[in-house]
Parts: sequence; structure tokens; C-alpha cells
Amino acid sequence: MAKTKIHVGLEIGTTKTCMVVGEVKPDGSVKILGVGETRSAGVRKGEIVDYQQARAGLKDALLKAEDICDVDISSVLLAVTGSHIEGVNNRGTFRLPDEEQEVHEGHIGEATEIARDLAIPGNHVYLHNFIRHYHLDGQEHTISPIGLLGRALDVDFHIVHGIRSRIQNSIKSVREVPLEVDDVVFAPIATAQVALEREHKDAGALVIDVGGGTTDYALYLKGAIAAAGCIPVGGDHISNDIHLVTHIPLSRAEELKKTEGDASGDPARGIGKVKVYEDHGFEVEEIDRALIHDVINGR
Repeated sequence: MAKTKIHVGLEIGTTKTCMVVGEVKPDGSVKILGVGETRSAGVRKGEIVDYQQARAGLKDALLKAEDICDVDISSVLLAVTGSHIEGVNNRGTFRLPDEEQEVHEGHIGEATEIARDLAIPGNHVYLHNFIRHYHLDGQEHTISPIGLLGRALDVDFHIVHGIRSRIQNSIKSVREVPLEVDDVVFAPIATAQVALEREHKDAGALVIDVGGGTTDYALYLKGAIAAAGCIPVGGDHISNDIHLVTHIPLSRAEELKKTEGDASGDPARGIGKVKVYEDHGFEVEEIDRALIHDVINGR
């Protein structure tokens, strides 16, 4: 009888460190056993800036995950982010020899090597290489054209890369817990794998994950990834904007963002005022709801 496997996903975010424990069934389905979560410290815009504080938060999340799930965790799949990580598309073109007309695996390999040979900065490292589409004599194919007749073979790739030292520092902080890192994944791509069904990717879908200090995105067109990246702006910036405009405490600005926030720009949703209370529950002032919405929409 096939055994189940335990896999653990870890993301050290700007505002929280999260460890998700999943049990992979023999049929490939995943059952979430539990989540260990703690508030992050020492992390700015998705990247570790204080390793002692970050490790303390990581250990706390680990203990919570092990306690909730009643498992011993020794390794994780690490999700990373940061504005230094970027995704680019590149095409490899291979012309079949004159004496060969049928595409075989070797031809695919040649075009693939050309597509992967993307010049990136010397201090960067590759994270992912995804095949997007194939083209044979100008005709697009979503699956490998092995066995078809043609002359010019193109392979389109989406390549994700980032600064080596920053990625290695995240891995180092995890290993010092100590935990092994089974693999590293760019966070929005991992999110898209969970959030999108195949039909969504085929129709075209954009996944946007707004975190505390960053906003990650992954775009899918015709079933394949077309763009992925991270911008260094997140929910914390919105809270700070509200704080600066209204002059209320930052903690209250964070609460208003969560309870009253609206980024649609619809004037009908901005009618009325919002009451702001101090720590003891006494009303301090009233703020136009439209003002809060304008601040959020502007950001």
C-alpha cells in the first residue's frame, strides 16, 4: 500500500512567517494538516534584514506547526520574493538539418538549450525555467511537436532569476534553525498553482498577492505563464498613507484599512463617516469614508 508523504511550505513574509503542513495522498491530492504562523520581525519588503529576529520568528512558526500537526518537521519548500526577482520570456530557435524533416527529442533539446541561454547579471541565479509554447514553421503548439514534420522549431520559455546572495541568505537562515531546504520557489508562482485551475490559465488569469511589504504577481495566457514579478509596495504602505493623511495612530489606520477599506473607486461605497476609537473604546473622531477609499485607491 502506497504511503502518504508530508510536505511543508514556508514563507518568511514582511508581516508574518507562515509554515503550512500538507499530507500528500497516493492519488496526488493534498490534505492540509495545519498552519504555524507568527508575526515576522527583521524582514523588510519580503527580504531578511535582521537574521536573529527573522530566525526567532521562524522557530516560533516551526514550533506552532509541529504542535498543531503533531509531526516532526525536518525540511521545507521555501517560497521567496523580493523586487530583485524578475521573470522574462525568451525564445530558442533551431532549424532542422536538411536531411531531417521530422521533429525528434534531440531537436527539442537543441531549441530548449538556446532558449535557456539567457544572459542575466553575473550576481543573479536562475530560479525557474518554464516552457510556454512551441512553434513549428510559425504554427503554435501547446504540447511538444515531436513526430510532426517541419523545418523551423521555436521553443518559448519563461525564465525567473534573482540576486544570488539574497536568495542564499534566505536559505541560510532556514538551515540555521536547522531545517533542510528541499526546493526554492518564487512565491507568486506557488500561489498561482494553488489559486488557478487549468481552465483559468487557458482563459487568461492574473494572480495578485498583496503582502505587507510587497505585491507579487503572476500572469497566465493560453495556459502558460507569461509574466511574473514583485513590486516593493504592499499593505503596510497603505496603512501608512492613511496614517499620514488622517493623523490617526498607525495601529488604528491598519484597522480602518481592514474594516473599511475599498479600492474600487466607486463613490457609492464612500458615503458616510467612520468612527475612530482609542484603546479604551472611547470615540475620538469621525473620518469621511470617502477619504479612506481615495487614499487606498490612489496607492
